Amino acid sequence: MSTACTSEPLPFQGVAGREVVARFDGGTLTSDSGAVLLRKVDRATGLLAQFAACFADHRDTRESRMPWRRWCASA
Repeated sequence: MSTACTSEPLPFQGVAGREVVARFDGGTLTSDSGAVLLRKVDRATGLLAQFAACFADHRDTRESRMPWRRWCASA
């Protein structure tokens, strides 16, 4: 199945008098850069462990296959 690609800009409603437009002419891009950055930040700071510690894990541990911190990191 081929993907329908477009180079036409996609306009959105403006915000605070500013134009908002999505453009698809950025060349070769990746959609996982945010995940790569988050992983590096987590390794340097332990951010995801701190995030996971903010929530109580009420799952039945007999039924849980993945620790809560790892689940947060994968979501």
